[in-house]
Amino acid sequence: MKKTFLFVLFFTMTIYTFAQDGQNLNKSTRSDTLPKFSIGLGSGINNYTALLGISANLRFYNKLSLQGGFGKGGWGYKYSIGLKYDMHYDGGWSYGLGYSVCPGENNLKPKLQVKSGATQQVTLNYLTASTINLKAGYN
Repeated sequence: MKKTFLFVLFFTMTIYTFAQDGQNLNKSTRSDTLPKFSIGLGSGINNYTALLGISANLRFYNKLSLQGGFGKGGWGYKYSIGLKYDMHYDGGWSYGLGYSVCPGENNLKPKLQVKSGATQQVTLNYLTASTINLKAGYN
């Protein structure tokens, strides 16, 4: 499982894509020519999808979008939702507000080293953690 995860992570980081082709978008692009819905893979730290997951955007009013994500990270699964406002579609600022929650994981039983130097199996419980995120980005 660990090798598969690392392979998928490496593969997704090396794919060359044209997701934001600058020749097709410019500052005068009308909002009705842009897709209303997009879905994609995401990876990173402190984002909508945790270490590896799926994200989606739904543009529901001109420059306002609903964003969501689901993924798996170091604290377990992560669920996110937020709003994004694009000032311009190319060469402009965008702002967002989001909420993420990780329900945690219970009864993990790793073997850890204790003070005496021996290893001992312990029970870990990752409690629910959530964040409110403010963001600003430049396209």
